Amino acid sequence: MRKYSRYEKYKLSNIDWLGEIPEHWNDCGLTHRMESIVDYRGKTPEKVDSGIFLITAKNIKDGYIDYDASQEFVREEDYFEIMQRGLPCIGDILMTTEAPLGNIAQVDNTNVALAQRIIKFSARKDSFQNHFLYYQLRSSFFKSQLEKFATGSTALGIKAERFCYLKLLYPPLLEQQKIADFLDRETAKIDSLIQKRNDLIKLLQEKRSAVISHAVTRGIDPTVRLKPSNIDWLGEIPEHWEAIPLKYLLYEKLKYGANELAIDEDETQPRFVRITDISDDGTLRPDTFKSIDIQIAKEYLLAENDLLFARSGATVGKTFLYQKSWGVTAFAGYLIRARFSLHKANSKFIFFCTRSSFYWQWIKAATIQATIQNVSAEKYASFCFPLPPLLEQQKIVDFLARETAKIDSLIEKEKQIIEKMKEYRTALISAAVTGKVDVRGEENA
Repeated sequence: MRKYSRYEKYKLSNIDWLGEIPEHWNDCGLTHRMESIVDYRGKTPEKVDSGIFLITAKNIKDGYIDYDASQEFVREEDYFEIMQRGLPCIGDILMTTEAPLGNIAQVDNTNVALAQRIIKFSARKDSFQNHFLYYQLRSSFFKSQLEKFATGSTALGIKAERFCYLKLLYPPLLEQQKIADFLDRETAKIDSLIQKRNDLIKLLQEKRSAVISHAVTRGIDPTVRLKPSNIDWLGEIPEHWEAIPLKYLLYEKLKYGANELAIDEDETQPRFVRITDISDDGTLRPDTFKSIDIQIAKEYLLAENDLLFARSGATVGKTFLYQKSWGVTAFAGYLIRARFSLHKANSKFIFFCTRSSFYWQWIKAATIQATIQNVSAEKYASFCFPLPPLLEQQKIVDFLARETAKIDSLIEKEKQIIEKMKEYRTALISAAVTGKVDVRGEENA
């Protein structure tokens, strides 16, 4: 962090673990300095296809509202009943109470409804400027308190009645404004650098998709002669390849998973894989483990190189290639298992096909007219995969494993840089809102 000056005089705060604060600052309980605290916990409102936008915990990121992360709506005629506890005002602060805990944003549009797992704060104007409070709630000083008083085993959450234990710091109002203005400028610079890194990651991901798409539709021999596949979204393929429906590549018919509730977390039992467990990169998330009783799981256990297809919802089309290293695993009802005939198809080649642009064009076309996105086993069975001879499939798999590993390494480096930038941003916010540095004279920095 750049070296900033410190305040001339400090005093011990009344918060044991915080240490010193500037001499003219004060500390207080969060609930003592709020004009209003509104908890929207309660009955889940009925969702509709259009109407008033419903901000859920998924929309609230670290510092802003992402209106693309989840798009849900409630009826206009239900709005005032849903929001009877308190309407949103520009500048009000929103905080997620669980899943995730402690994401903070400010209201930037009043024509919205607020869902469960969100609490709205508005500070007393004689004590806080909401924008300064917004930054303080994003600081590690405040987040560490949230984690201390949160409860829950699988996912941490905090209830409104525990807010009385949370502490805040408040300098004079004019100083709050100067600190908030400084953080606006400095975090905007950091956010701009993060956006550039994210743009680079997007380009690398596009390159990855292009490399895969070319290899699984044209092969890796640039001199090969091509022929029409007679499938619009596939185009030309090498003349010695075939376009074959999935159902003719299988050892047995496509199978739906177990329609069982994911409740248990018994690591001595098989893992129960659901759509939400599968990451965008095709791996299993480590933080969503659920188990299923072995007696129920027997019919749904995965074997090496089984390929799972997501069949419904926002994740439709996503795939997961099972390896024994994941441990004993069964699959849930919104997934479809493909088990391939070894003398017809290399499952890793098919998995790479599901990372290609032509596959996702087909998924989009297959779901475009559905109210709820869905691709059934029958639809998947009819999907035509471009298929070279088995030996060539393996060569393409080996080529793509090498090339995608190079790109993935570059993406991972960019992600690490972004994490460092985010850590710096949090450290800067925390230092400024706890008085560890004096930024009052930084207007022209």
